[in-house]
Amino acid sequence: MAANNIITIISSIATLSVSITIAIFSYQLSKAQKNIAKEKLKLDLFDRRYKIYNIFKNRRRLLNSELDTDKKNKIMSEINDSVQESFFLFDKDVHDKLYDIFRIFGNLDTEQNTYKGYQQSRSMSGDKDQLKDEIKQSATRMQNFRAEIDEFYVQIDEIFAKYMSFEDLKIK
Repeated sequence: MAANNIITIISSIATLSVSITIAIFSYQLSKAQKNIAKEKLKLDLFDRRYKIYNIFKNRRRLLNSELDTDKKNKIMSEINDSVQESFFLFDKDVHDKLYDIFRIFGNLDTEQNTYKGYQQSRSMSGDKDQLKDEIKQSATRMQNFRAEIDEFYVQIDEIFAKYMSFEDLKIK
């Protein structure tokens, strides 16, 4: 009977040891899966932020070129979507800067259309001096909008820099 008790005790200890080992491995596996999920989340966040950065970085050239209305509207729509998404991906100051530059792009586009209208009106009769003044004022406004856009693009890498590093992403 004592031998039976010893076998039962040894069997129980073996079962307990196997259970503890499985629990430790399960814990380590779940911890590794958590770390993988955190790293994937960081990568996804980085990718979404980089997409917005890239849209702003690359669309400037297109907006400065002569485009038909459909292409320009598509670009402005992409930028607007990026501004909306930036609200969730960046601090308020970055979102506000992106919104401001989007607004300035829109103002520049409107002013360019106004300027073209003035240029086309030159051949028509009317107060030529007033038209020249309006053309000059429109050109000055466009120049000011372009200066604001240029200032933004001088700072763009600095604006986005703190969001383009994996190490700085804090995910719990």
